[in-house]
Amino acid sequence: MTKQRLEEQKATERRHVLETAKRLGRSWEILEEGESPDFIIRDGAHRFGLEVTEMFSGAIGRNGSILQREVSNVQRRIDDAQAEFELQEASKLTVKFVGDVSKAGLKLAVAELLQIGFAGKAEGHLEELRIEVPDLNGGLLKVSARKAKPAHWFDVASRIGWVNRTPARRLRATVVAKAKKFTRYQQRAGQDIRLLIVADQFQSSGKFQYENAQFLRTKPFTYVYWLSIPEVLMVFDCSSRRRKYLWPNGRKYWQRPSKA
Repeated sequence: MTKQRLEEQKATERRHVLETAKRLGRSWEILEEGESPDFIIRDGAHRFGLEVTEMFSGAIGRNGSILQREVSNVQRRIDDAQAEFELQEASKLTVKFVGDVSKAGLKLAVAELLQIGFAGKAEGHLEELRIEVPDLNGGLLKVSARKAKPAHWFDVASRIGWVNRTPARRLRATVVAKAKKFTRYQQRAGQDIRLLIVADQFQSSGKFQYENAQFLRTKPFTYVYWLSIPEVLMVFDCSSRRRKYLWPNGRKYWQRPSKA
């Protein structure tokens, strides 16, 4: 992983930590950033270590989620296409891609978008393109581009997918995998070590909804936080065997579910 990608990943993790603190109604202060665990946090007079990980659906290979790797590769190509467009024109666009999001397809899309001349168009102006990509498979790329701030370019296929409504097994597997480094976490951050698991439902690889009444075994972690973006934060409390739901609108409640 390049230095830039590592910095982007750490920035994303930091946002997840601050969002979790906000939903908990806590004033977490990040004292240190690093690895194993990712963060050392101060909450009032208390200090704890927090490891952050993202949970993905689909098959898991040696280097993690196969689906997420493909989604990341596609978005990286789209980010490069956006940078190429904005290098030549200052207009901010919301661009949706459907179909052949190969480098060749995106290069053709950028060329056609530049020809439109969005700089002279009113805010909200919409253009829809159909691009034949001359490759072996006869690819087709559909593009919907609207002049709007902030700029947002993305692949529609990466945002849709089947929702896993019983993710308890995958959650538990994530806890078990991270627990293998627990001694290392304690050596760096002390006795209180917590785990934040993130599922981003805006991505096809992160569509999980915890709808059953099972309790997640959190040991050896003191707390396990499950942040399901954008909907709910769930807190699994090792000491009381309860879980807590916290919605963005402030609604919350505790439940003592059945044992899983």
